[in-house]
Amino acid sequence: MRCTDKVKKTAELGKTLSKYGLAKAKSIRDPEMKNLRKDLTKKWVRVAEQKSTDAMDKAIELANMKLEDAQTGNDKLSLKRDNLKVEMKDAIDRADSILEKNQNSEVEIDEEYKLMKKQLKELEALKEKQAKELEDLKNKNS
Repeated sequence: MRCTDKVKKTAELGKTLSKYGLAKAKSIRDPEMKNLRKDLTKKWVRVAEQKSTDAMDKAIELANMKLEDAQTGNDKLSLKRDNLKVEMKDAIDRADSILEKNQNSEVEIDEEYKLMKKQLKELEALKEKQAKELEDLKNKNS
């Protein structure tokens, strides 16, 4: 009895597996399922195309905004360049003022030098005059 039960159960299992295989094959080959899979695939392709189109539109819009900012000078690089220009102009002004102060100092030094030279000539002339007067006095006394 045991063997006959096993054979019956094995035969029943085989029938069930056959029916399952047929049902599976029918579901795969089912034209309605095939059409549904095609439609679903087409829909997902359209969704992907739409998302990629939206992403490209946003990228183009952003690129146009950046281009407009660059053309009007409102982009980061232009603003930094403008700030750098202002800083460089300030540095040039400071350098000019320092040079002007130094030039004024040089003018003052030149004037002082000329004044000292003039005073030295006057002092030498005075020494010569005093030496001459001293010699005249010595000649008168002798």
